[in-house]
Amino acid sequence: MSTETKPKKEEKEKKEPKEKKEKLPRYVVRLTDAEKNSLRFTAKQKPNGTAISFATHTVRDEEGKAKSDRGVTANHMNFDDAKIAVDKGASSATKIGWVPRGGKSSKGDVFDLNSLPTPKK
Repeated sequence: MSTETKPKKEEKEKKEPKEKKEKLPRYVVRLTDAEKNSLRFTAKQKPNGTAISFATHTVRDEEGKAKSDRGVTANHMNFDDAKIAVDKGASSATKIGWVPRGGKSSKGDVFDLNSLPTPKK
């Protein structure tokens, strides 16, 4: 048996952790059609406080390869305006046959803030 010890690996210099980028708000509405193609409306806030909205249409060919096109791009003064634009686009797409991802549209609200359900005793 050998009594030699292996030399210790040199300790790596500790790197200072990178500053994490601030996550900016993003709002996405996804729609599909009968052939599983998708239409995605996105609103993104920019670091300067303005926002952008756009739509991405993705079509799959017979081999399953996806091809995406971007359109309906608009710049907005704030993120709320971009969200409104996304909702309008998604509403228009729904009217011509696109279906919200998940299959069915969500049910309407059964109650609101003025008529909250009472707790069971």
